[in-house]
Formats: sequence, C-alpha cells, structure tokens
Amino acid sequence: VLRRGACYVRSRRKPETTEIPTQEDMRDLLDLAIEKGLRKYVTLAYRAGVGLVPIPTVTVPLPATTIDQELYDKELGDLK
Repeated sequence: VLRRGACYVRSRRKPETTEIPTQEDMRDLLDLAIEKGLRKYVTLAYRAGVGLVPIPTVTVPLPATTIDQELYDKELGDLK
C-alpha cells in the first residue's frame, strides 16, 4: 500500500521497494540527486559553450586583524 507524500527507494537488503527508513538513507538519496543534477548542469553548460574553471583556494591563512586579536583576548579572559 502506498502512502501519500512518502518517498520510496529500492531496499539494500532484498529486491523490494520500501519507504525511506532512516535519515541517513534520505541523505544518500539527496546526495545522489544533487550529484546527478550537477552532472546534468555541467553537461548543459559545456554544450552551451560555457567553460567551467575551478576556483582557486586560499592555502595561506590570512593575518588576523587587530579587532580579531582583541576579541580573542577578551574571550580568553583569565585563561592566558
């Protein structure tokens, strides 16, 4: 019997379709959907002539400002 508003997936235990039993299984389903959607988006962008370039990441930590240091010192209080 199907329940209105429920989401069903193939069971890992045996060949059957069941309602999503756990939060982890729902996350797995959402991750899979996101990956497939992203793959589709990248394919469409490529076909449209849009080149996707990786964004460079900062590997060197940025220096703390004076305000950051003051806030940190205030947080530490007597623990220094």
